[in-house]
Amino acid sequence: MQILSLDTDIFVFEQKFSDTDVRGVLILGQRRAVIFDSLVDPTATAKLLPMIGARELSLVYSHADWDHVWGSCLLGDIPIIGHKMCGNRFADPLDVAATLKSYQSSFPHLHTIRLCPPTKLFEETVAIDLGGITLELIHCPGHTSDSIIALIPERGILLAADCVETPLPLIDENCAAVPEWIEVLRRYESDSSISTVIPSHGDIGGRRLLSQTREYLEAVFQGDCKLSGELDPFYAEAHKSNLRIVAKYNSVS
Repeated sequence: MQILSLDTDIFVFEQKFSDTDVRGVLILGQRRAVIFDSLVDPTATAKLLPMIGARELSLVYSHADWDHVWGSCLLGDIPIIGHKMCGNRFADPLDVAATLKSYQSSFPHLHTIRLCPPTKLFEETVAIDLGGITLELIHCPGHTSDSIIALIPERGILLAADCVETPLPLIDENCAAVPEWIEVLRRYESDSSISTVIPSHGDIGGRRLLSQTREYLEAVFQGDCKLSGELDPFYAEAHKSNLRIVAKYNSVS
């Protein structure tokens, strides 16, 4: 696991599983700490604990996709915060648990993973006071029904999770919420107090990342998406899937 110091009390950590690179964030307040996404490897994520010290620790799930929630089980008995729909996904036997089981057949070491569902749920927004630093959680459906982003207003940092991705985001099969996704991105791309955007995958950058994602989503929904340059096989397939999902949605809406 790679750990990068973004500030004196904000750290970005990255893990790799198979062909997937994913990023989480550790925020250290004066009294409390938050891990934003536990990623995929419980042993690696637990290495953050000495950095937290005596602070009260909470975990936030940006959404319930496998690469954001598998790394939780060695963090202790801590509050886990997620959107209400995140709780629903953990409760659905065909979602989070089924995904883990499907991977365990090919990766036996994953049998040591114990899934940890969220214990505190919210619906629209919630603010967490860490002592000298605040984490605001905002529902941003579209990539998945339970997707959220998080703002650290004192530092101008937006944790975008999978709601922003380079070169392009992935759209959920149920894409009715994409217009809401677009509006959330538009709201924050016009916020001049935001200087840094941290996605879970792809480049860390400024508010231009919000604009790029919004423009892509709008172009896909308008049926006028022309990409410049070549995409690697994963994102080329993701783009085809996005076009198919949106075309199907537009044909029946």
